[in-house]
Amino acid sequence: MSGVSDPYASAAGAREGRCPPPPGRPKVAGAPSGLSAAAPSLPAQAWTARRGAGSDRAAACKASATRAAVQRGGMFLGGFTLVEVLIALALLSLLMLVLSGALRAMGQVEERVDQRVEAADDYRLATQLLGDVLGRVSARRHAVLQAGSTAQAPFFEATPGALAWVGIMPARYGLGGRHYLRLALEPGAGGSQLVLRYAPWTGAATFSAWAQAQRLVLAAPATALTLSYLEPVSGQWSALWPPPGMPASALPASLLPAAVAIQVEGPEPAWPPLVIALVPTRTSDPSANMGSFGGSR
Repeated sequence: MSGVSDPYASAAGAREGRCPPPPGRPKVAGAPSGLSAAAPSLPAQAWTARRGAGSDRAAACKASATRAAVQRGGMFLGGFTLVEVLIALALLSLLMLVLSGALRAMGQVEERVDQRVEAADDYRLATQLLGDVLGRVSARRHAVLQAGSTAQAPFFEATPGALAWVGIMPARYGLGGRHYLRLALEPGAGGSQLVLRYAPWTGAATFSAWAQAQRLVLAAPATALTLSYLEPVSGQWSALWPPPGMPASALPASLLPAAVAIQVEGPEPAWPPLVIALVPTRTSDPSANMGSFGGSR
């Protein structure tokens, strides 16, 4: 029937997501197309009420269509569900955990690299210092008591675990110049340490006040120190100097070994064996050929 809404069509349209148009003026059967025929006159108040009811039905239809679309999964309303928020938080937590682990690993690697670089610098400085102080050894002889008799020998006390001598200290450590020097292991806060003691030379034949001498830690920790001395004639290494049973006539003119081998255990990274040639100072070496000035006979 023309001008009357079909409730079944409206329900089907709501299920399909379509809403019927708002009601207009009814058309009279037989009227020409495109022309508004004279419809039965309605009071203005009834016509307004009818229009309002049609608008309410249209809004209800749209809401029903929206709910149907949401139920079918064809439309997404604004906002997130609680499950989605929890999943996002869990993923964010995992990401932060991975990033924090990576940053911690990078920090540990950087710390180990810094320790390696610092240990390499310490080794370089220690070996350079030992090369300086052992590379210029005083062979000046003093009267010493050996086997119940007085003999002439330089201040060079060599044992398997310690070495004391007179050498030239570089100027960057104190005043520089000739010093009494001693290389040995000493107890420290974190264990044994490789320590170089030095005190200004006074001209005395010996020196024993090492506790009052200045100290310089070369390596820490150091669990063991092994020293050996090269005999220049035979080329043999000995743990003592002079070698036991060797007569003084068989020793070199300087009465000093040709080299000292130093083996230190304990530092990280480990020190390789260090061999330093002993060179007597020119003014104290009896075998040195001193020049003369002004002619000679």
